Amino acid sequence: MLSSLLLPTLAAGGVDVNVAALFMLSYKAVSTAESCAGVGNWRNGTCWEIEPMQAVVVSALLGVTDFNSRNASALPALRSLTACDKQLRFRLLDSGGSVSKSILALGDLSAGTDLVIGPGRSSVSTTIARMTGAHNIPQISYWSTSPDLDNIARYPRFMRTIPSDLSTASSLCNLWKHELGLSNVAVLFVDDPYGRAYEEAAKAACLTLGLTFVSREFSNSNEDSIREESIRSAAISLSSSGAKAVLVITFPTSLGLIVEAALVTGLLRPGTSFMFADGVTAAELDMVHGEGRAALNGSLQIKACGATDDNPQWARFDDERWATLQPGDFNEHLPADWQLRDNFFRDPLSRGWLPSGGSFAYDAVVAAGLLSCNVTPTGPLSSSFGTRFWESKQTLSFEGLSGRVEFDEKGDRSGANVHLFNLVDQGGFSEKYVARLSSGEWVWEG
Repeated sequence: MLSSLLLPTLAAGGVDVNVAALFMLSYKAVSTAESCAGVGNWRNGTCWEIEPMQAVVVSALLGVTDFNSRNASALPALRSLTACDKQLRFRLLDSGGSVSKSILALGDLSAGTDLVIGPGRSSVSTTIARMTGAHNIPQISYWSTSPDLDNIARYPRFMRTIPSDLSTASSLCNLWKHELGLSNVAVLFVDDPYGRAYEEAAKAACLTLGLTFVSREFSNSNEDSIREESIRSAAISLSSSGAKAVLVITFPTSLGLIVEAALVTGLLRPGTSFMFADGVTAAELDMVHGEGRAALNGSLQIKACGATDDNPQWARFDDERWATLQPGDFNEHLPADWQLRDNFFRDPLSRGWLPSGGSFAYDAVVAAGLLSCNVTPTGPLSSSFGTRFWESKQTLSFEGLSGRVEFDEKGDRSGANVHLFNLVDQGGFSEKYVARLSSGEWVWEG
């Protein structure tokens, strides 16, 4: 566990809300430098996440400091909290992208944890959300998108600031059918809660539109040889399906194996639209080399976006604030092997996940603070805090970095801002905005 963050504070007498925040700082499943080379940075026996993830974590830390200092210049919604004495005491924990490491990091939830932020991966959230539900502890994820997490009976205190994949899957099928004029489509997906639920949502939406839909899963095993064989088998099957578009639902650890298998089997070829879900990013495509890298140039990505240039909160944050931040203000709260570089805030590559991940993380922290103030503006938290927090979720509405933040009766983010990007290699992969879905219609750039 890293040090608690409670900076800056209000005057003496503030009441702490103890927040345990799970972020994937490292890869627990990656145990060798060789395996780490394709997904992260190997230091002292640990495979650490790449720099864009640091931007996501920094965004959450900024959310803490802005809430605790009531920094209305950063977010106008904080201006209304003058009568609230709540302060967020933030424990930054490494989930490792795994259930076991997350459980160990959280420790005994009955001993002083009031709220949980995160984790990012749906496969981890499905377990953690059962635990938080059993302890009546509200949980707000910034990146878990699996529709399975909508099950209130199973996950009674789970909320999220990122939209569910139901919205993205429906938008995807709309794109394939009405914009690209396709009839045969395919999905290659990781066999875990995130991949399975996304595939199920896409299948239902595409079949409703009359598309011919075929899908194959691949193993999520930690053993490269098992995943490699599973991916190759799935790619062979899909390559003979006649599909003219393929959506890949995966994580970075399997990206290289998928590209290699797709090239060998002809799944990745001219004339077939190759698209990624939100489990990988443009920055991670830079880990692919040679023929695979060239083949991925011009591929697509569809995802629910957080920050957009027409949002004044985000524009002010991105244009005026980010580059003025100092690494030294954050490094004391980060692991020694995962420190921010001196020019971190001035390097555009390091901020790659800021709009799509950092904005949701910042808003998750602020939402936690605002709802805490709504439920118990003054004095200590009662034993019914978790229940009252959950019951009041639909009363919350504020303009955050990711747009208007509101929750529905299931704890889902109300509304989705689905965008389509072209992944272009120009000395390094980056995403180029292509189109967005608005009122059921795709609006194209230019």
